[in-house]
Amino acid sequence: MKSLNQKVTKMKKYYDRTDDLNPNYMFSTTATQLLCEAEKDDFDIKFLVRKELANRGVDKDGKWIGFQAAKMEHGVE
Repeated sequence: MKSLNQKVTKMKKYYDRTDDLNPNYMFSTTATQLLCEAEKDDFDIKFLVRKELANRGVDKDGKWIGFQAAKMEHGVE
């Protein structure tokens, strides 16, 4: 498991991005209840990310591949 120092250092590469592209702010408008449930592993947050990418029809790099292909690539169908 990475140390806290390593995690903080890794996040610094995003500091120069605008807020909408900075992962340090991605949960700022998320309800506290959802954050607590995610922290307790009540749901699989990575699965939800894969599902959203598939719904957008893109691969892991954001390249358009179509909805069906994206569902298969992300393993959500």
